[in-house]
Amino acid sequence: MANDALFERADRALAETRRLMAWAEAARLRIAQFGEPTVEFAEEPRRQDQLSLARRHVAEAERHIANQQLVLAKLDRGGYDDLAANGWILLSLLEDALRLARNDLARIEGETWPHHGL
Repeated sequence: MANDALFERADRALAETRRLMAWAEAARLRIAQFGEPTVEFAEEPRRQDQLSLARRHVAEAERHIANQQLVLAKLDRGGYDDLAANGWILLSLLEDALRLARNDLARIEGETWPHHGL
């Protein structure tokens, strides 16, 4: 691959990483301003629905982490240290999201149903 094409790809990857990092930070700030969430349901949620959703969140987070690790390996091999540094920050955020998703799944799996009151 020509150097120009490689630099173009690296620039696009950097722009995407920066965009994702900005989005993640903005989302974190938006969430933080509300404090602890309180949720009220119009009707009793079905446990299976919550379990399915929680399992999907874990699987998606694991997939995002695996993809980010592949990107970081390519950046590290290519010597794109600055770009890789931002990618490592994003990976850390993705790992935090996975931890939260796993905690949520464990909480849902451990609850006694039917669930009354939040």
